[in-house]
Amino acid sequence: PDGSVVATLVAQGSAMEQAMRAARTALAMRAALPEAALVLATGRGSTEGRMPVGEVIDRAIALLPQPGEQPPAPETQGSGQGLRPVRIDAVTAGFLDARFEIGKDAAGRLELRGEREAADDGERGERARRLLGKPTPCVGRERELALLGAYFQECTQEMVARTILVTGDPGVGKSRLGYEFLHEARRAAADAEIWIAQGSPLGAGSPLGMIGQLLRRAAGVREGEPLELRRDKLRARVARLGLGAEERRVTEFVGEMAGTPFDDGESVQLHAARSDAQLMRDQMRQAWCDLLAAEAALHPVIIVLEDLHWGDMPSVQWIDVALRNLQERPLLVLALARPEVHDRFPKLWLERGRQEIRLGQLPRKASERLVRQVLGEGVEKQVVEQVIRQAGGNAFFLEELIRAIAEGQARALPETVLATVQVRLEALPSEARRLVRAASIFGETFWRGGLAVLLGQGRATASIDAQLESLANQELITSNVEGRFPGEAEYRFRHAFVREAGYAMLTENDRALGHRLAGEWLEQAGEQDALVLAVHFEYGKQAERAAVLYHRAAAEAHQANDLTAAIERGERAALCGATGELLGEVRLIQSEARHWRAEYAAAARHADEALRLIPRASLSWFRAVSLAAEIAFMSGDVEGAAALSDALERALRGTPSDPAQLAAVAAATKNLLYSGRLASTRRLVQQIEAAVGTAVMNEPLAAGYVYDTLCYHAAIMGEPAAAHAAAQAGIASYMRAGDTVRADKMRLQAALVAIRLGRHREIEAELHTAIERFLRLGIHSLVVWARYILGSSLLRSGALEEAHRQIVETLAGLEPTGNSMFMARTRHVLAHILLEMGRLAEAEAAARQAAEGEQYAAALAMLAQVLLRRGQREAALAAAKEAWVALMHLGATLEDGGELVPLVLAEALAASGDEEGARRVIGMARERLLTLAERMEEPLRRSYLEEVAENARTLELARAWLGD
Repeated sequence: PDGSVVATLVAQGSAMEQAMRAARTALAMRAALPEAALVLATGRGSTEGRMPVGEVIDRAIALLPQPGEQPPAPETQGSGQGLRPVRIDAVTAGFLDARFEIGKDAAGRLELRGEREAADDGERGERARRLLGKPTPCVGRERELALLGAYFQECTQEMVARTILVTGDPGVGKSRLGYEFLHEARRAAADAEIWIAQGSPLGAGSPLGMIGQLLRRAAGVREGEPLELRRDKLRARVARLGLGAEERRVTEFVGEMAGTPFDDGESVQLHAARSDAQLMRDQMRQAWCDLLAAEAALHPVIIVLEDLHWGDMPSVQWIDVALRNLQERPLLVLALARPEVHDRFPKLWLERGRQEIRLGQLPRKASERLVRQVLGEGVEKQVVEQVIRQAGGNAFFLEELIRAIAEGQARALPETVLATVQVRLEALPSEARRLVRAASIFGETFWRGGLAVLLGQGRATASIDAQLESLANQELITSNVEGRFPGEAEYRFRHAFVREAGYAMLTENDRALGHRLAGEWLEQAGEQDALVLAVHFEYGKQAERAAVLYHRAAAEAHQANDLTAAIERGERAALCGATGELLGEVRLIQSEARHWRAEYAAAARHADEALRLIPRASLSWFRAVSLAAEIAFMSGDVEGAAALSDALERALRGTPSDPAQLAAVAAATKNLLYSGRLASTRRLVQQIEAAVGTAVMNEPLAAGYVYDTLCYHAAIMGEPAAAHAAAQAGIASYMRAGDTVRADKMRLQAALVAIRLGRHREIEAELHTAIERFLRLGIHSLVVWARYILGSSLLRSGALEEAHRQIVETLAGLEPTGNSMFMARTRHVLAHILLEMGRLAEAEAAARQAAEGEQYAAALAMLAQVLLRRGQREAALAAAKEAWVALMHLGATLEDGGELVPLVLAEALAASGDEEGARRVIGMARERLLTLAERMEEPLRRSYLEEVAENARTLELARAWLGD
């Protein structure tokens, strides 16, 4: 439809002035407006996406050539050859899928250059499977195809998410089943959005490799395109989803996953995330979920993951999150893989109701039907029997044997599928064999430009094209309509067996040279997968370049939370010869990964090596100190924490002025506070306090770290009101940075402070909601911590049975982590609950476990309280005195022991007959309580003195023993 049609539509809407404007420009436009504009103009489709008619026309007119400006020149090459490009805007571009070629003119404006050549299957971007020049029928898979269709029908009609895993040996027909299903699904739901990604043997395990493929395909983004063009495509793609205020955030973090980074100069959240791997991971995961949720709200979404056995753990985990969050949306995830996928991803999506279809051998009758349909009914019966028997139900092997029969090789058929392919390759002309060997270097997918480099730049491209055409005609390779790199013809082997056979024909020297050249070509073409490049350079005997890339791959894996991959790739960097600062950075990544896996001894070794190799007082060094301090806290290494505290103080000269450095120093100081180094970290806290109010606090993430540390410091110094104020400031800072996970952590810290202030009843509903949210998001560490806090709160409220259940579940969640300090605190709360329930023997056992091996004042005080209740006065007094010594040794009051320790000591002294000592201790405790209360405003002061049981009991005893 041209401008005159638009004019007619507008006129029918009684917008006559705009109709006249459109009619006058109709001939000048000389191009069809995309149907998307008509959808908006006529009001068809979703009312949420409807745009006023006048705005549509104004947008179209704004794209017209200005006076004196030449219209776009016709295309002279590519799929739009001979056609004049159509100028479009970003909104219109968003409605065009990957079948359309979008570029930019000399002035940087978007233009539609034409429609790419349609693929035979309409989805994969490659030719459909052929045999002897004919499309092969899909035989013997009717039941499986019907089952897939039924699952998709359930998705669309019942509005539910479903996931299906199709497994089978190589060559059994997994990809063909997927192709046939997509063909039927498109017929059943023409508006379905289909995203496809494929695993690769060279890039196996690349973090978020499959998610990145899905997103690039959805937006029509191709690696190697100009960055601004890729950005425009992403903006347009996200814009059509109607995300409102969240559109920019989603676009920016989708860009991080799709290898299309945006500038962070005006984006607080993106800037903050780029300085923090955990925050970047959380933001990307949220953007992925938001994008998919918005897509599935508009139409059914099918995600196809081919060769998932070569996939990556983060992509699998994020799809799991999407399946959990979108249970009531039409989302179908179809994964195709070899049986070893179960070894790579144990319990794959089982909690999401995953169904598995195991593809077995082709039935005999189906095999016979295929043989006769391809070779004709005149083929001899014994030949048919021989082919069927030898193929053993393997679809690919069957096709290759049919091919051999057609070529007159019936008397000498190879015994294995790989031998069949090798025979075919050996029969090729030498130039064609050389091309196959070169192509196999790249993997299952390869590019004409890359082949030219590997075969020698002087080789005429016409010769390469002729060989490629010949190999395609012989059905050894197939062309991909949608290539990854713009301007590069892309091909893939018909089957992995063909690539494996070609690669086996290479000599060791040829492989090394080929991988080096392939790595260099891919790097120049725009390959963004560090792991793929690292493997090429390692195999190409370029160890130094490989080490740098393995370090990058390890960092990417760590950012995506693939801890095993981060450790393994770091080790490969070391094996490739990483030394000095590079090795130090590698060890830092490995230490962080092992720490999150609760492998504290190995994490400590890596952290120590990082501290030796990384330049002192650099940002990475401060990160290493923070990590080492946390490991020391987790493992109870008090001496190690002391040494780190001294080293940090020597390295830090004055108040940190760099936001990243301030954040790292604040994190390190907090971890040292966790380890009990209160006196030696006081100067560090003062330097951090000095940063408040300076320009460096304009960086919200750094400010969040500062308030986080000050909150914890105030809590353990026995100043809950100051801790409460710092917690609120920290939550606000983290939210400004977009760090919702750390904001949630601060909310939990604030909840602990609320319990110390006697406000426990106010937070319980919020904690229940938080646990449900953390479970839904899969953040199990926060689930554990929230249960601990909820159990502590319920104890104060007297809901002992529910408190007991929450604390028992907390311990179960902590067991695999090996976090001895957290387990001690949890057992201390368990002992308190059991004491209140009257289960004294169990309470004593829990208190002893909490205190065992720890100079933990609160646990010792709880043990003393239990022993007092059991009438063991001498043992109770000994435990109470030990708790007091531990408290004084640490230089301040612990966050959950400061009120209890002096109270229990006073009661133990009184029970033992030392009334003077009891009065002296209770007097000190009362003075401290009232001093703290004076710093609080009402109603905090009253709840702190009256609602906290230890405080109320202390004041009661003081009145009884000392008077008012």
